[in-house]
Amino acid sequence: MFQYESKFIHNYHRDGVVLDKNESIVYHYTSPEGLLGILDNQNVRFTDIRYMNDRSEGVYFVKKLIEYIESNKGKFPYAEIIVNALLEDNDYNEIKRLSVTNVKFKTTSTGKTKSARAFLFCTCTDPDLLNMWNYYVKNGSYQGYSVGIKVSSFLNELGTILPKSQFVSIYYGKVLYSPKEQEEEIKNLLQSIESFANQQLSSQEKNLTPNFLNFGEMYLKEYIDLYGVFYKHPKFSNEQEYRFVVEFDDSFKTDQNTLITGLKDTKISVDFCVKNGMLTPYLTIPFAYNTISRIYISPMTEFEIAKQSIKELALKKGYRTFSVWQSKIPIRY
Repeated sequence: MFQYESKFIHNYHRDGVVLDKNESIVYHYTSPEGLLGILDNQNVRFTDIRYMNDRSEGVYFVKKLIEYIESNKGKFPYAEIIVNALLEDNDYNEIKRLSVTNVKFKTTSTGKTKSARAFLFCTCTDPDLLNMWNYYVKNGSYQGYSVGIKVSSFLNELGTILPKSQFVSIYYGKVLYSPKEQEEEIKNLLQSIESFANQQLSSQEKNLTPNFLNFGEMYLKEYIDLYGVFYKHPKFSNEQEYRFVVEFDDSFKTDQNTLITGLKDTKISVDFCVKNGMLTPYLTIPFAYNTISRIYISPMTEFEIAKQSIKELALKKGYRTFSVWQSKIPIRY
C-alpha cells in the first residue's frame, strides 16, 4: 500500500496518542444553549460534513489537486493518470470555479470506489477570537462560550466508544489554509503514488494494469475522504480551525436503527437538528469528565454571575474542577 503521513493531519492510534505540546488544548465555540447541552449531557455533536456552512467542503481539495496536476504536467505521470481516471466524469473548470458542491468519482470494473460518510467536530486553537465571538451576537450583545478540550483525553474516550474496526477511522489536526502548505502536502501525496507505481512496474512494463489502476483510484478516493476535509480556502484562515473527523466506510454494516454499536453497551445513533433551515444529521459523542480544561466567556458585563452558574452546574454534574475565564477583548457592546 502507498505510504503517506501528513505533517499537519494525524491519524488516531488506539494504543496511544502522540501530540505536539501546542495541540494539548483546543476550543469549541458555542451558544449558551450549546454549552448547557454539552455540560448537562456530557457529550458533543459531530455534524455530517455535507451540512457545514462552507459549501466547498469536499470540493476544495479536489480543486487544489487538479490545479497542481495542471501546473506540474508530466512531473508525476502515473499519479496523473490515476487522478484523471478517478475524476473523468467531472468538468474540471466547474470544480476549479467551485461552482459544484459534489465531486463525481469513477465507477470501475470492480464497482464504485469505496464511499464513506464523515462526521465533523469543529474547534479552534485560540480561545478568545473576536471573529469567532461574532457568531454569537444576540440582541446587540455577545452571548457565547469557548470550551477548552484536552485533545488526548477526548481522543482516548472516542477510541474507547467507537468499535475497533477497519471501517471506522478517526482523524484530527489543524486545518490547512496556506496554499503553500496545501501544495506541499499534495506534492507528497503524488510522490508516494508515483514511487509505489514505479516499484510495482517491471522495467519492461510501462503501462498501468487495470487492477493497479483500480487500486490507485481507491487509494486516492480514500485520501480525499480522510484528508481532503482538512483543506480549506484561505479566506477561512481567521477561524484557526482544528478538526476531529469520524469516518465510516459504507462497508461497515449495523442494525437498521443504529449507525454504529459501540463498546460498553453504548450506542451512537444518527440524530437530527435544524441548522440553517435544514434538518441536519449529527452524531452524539460522549466525553470523559476530565476532558474539559477551562471555559471562556464572551465579552459580556455579567461575568461573575455567569461564572458562578457554570461552576454550580459543573459541581452538580460531577466534573473535575476547571477554570472559567473572561474574554480579554475590550468591547462595550
